[in-house]
Amino acid sequence: MDAVDWQKATEEQRARLYRVAKAVMDSAGLAPAEFYRAALNGQIVDPVSTGGNFSRGKIARRSAVMIHSWIESNHLDIALRVAPELFTRPARGGWLALLEERTRYGALSLLRFSSLGLVRQAGRHPIDERPVRLGEKFAFALTSEIAGHAFAFQEVRGLWHLFSLSEDPAAAFVSCGHGRHELPRKADGSPLALIEADTDGLHSFVFVVVEDIDTLDDTVSGLRGLALRPEQLGELATMLAALDAGQYAIHRINIQFVR
Repeated sequence: MDAVDWQKATEEQRARLYRVAKAVMDSAGLAPAEFYRAALNGQIVDPVSTGGNFSRGKIARRSAVMIHSWIESNHLDIALRVAPELFTRPARGGWLALLEERTRYGALSLLRFSSLGLVRQAGRHPIDERPVRLGEKFAFALTSEIAGHAFAFQEVRGLWHLFSLSEDPAAAFVSCGHGRHELPRKADGSPLALIEADTDGLHSFVFVVVEDIDTLDDTVSGLRGLALRPEQLGELATMLAALDAGQYAIHRINIQFVR
């Protein structure tokens, strides 16, 4: 149960929620426009007028509901430090909890196109030892113990996006057998270069391999496009958690991008 009924939230409560939102923006390096677009499910708003209204507690309650939900799903640690009276720590569950409980490290590594060599595979919560420069080509090497299909996400500054592992940007997943795979891949099986052109800082990449994609096909295919909403990630987490442990695997690597 939420600490506040945001459908009936007072102006004072909404103003306190703004202070949490501001702390999230500052901590995550999010511009106001980026924050509101993510928290308001892709809505494009004027960040100046929206921020002014929000800081005075005048933001619409419907928007407050969405912002609270997004912060709770993506930046609960900050929220609990700034305004613990507005948030409750949810029961175990959801996308972030699933990642914490089921992520494997070491089987997913960075592939650099300069030498096609792999960097060191670190331990838990690895950050690649050498940053990747903006504009530098890279890909991934995944060693899978499961034969099935793989799909992948990129997270930066609290925003999650599905990205294609093939030359077809509309393809949500690719087949994946036992052993080592270079991903994304071209039709001939060779690695397809990725480039991060704009956003520096820490990026997290999560690869999910499932034995049977049929039950997840519609859900995963529906994740293409804008930054993912917490409820979309939550639905996926629920479906994955319902599978037997040996039917899926989650792999993760963190990469620092620099200018």
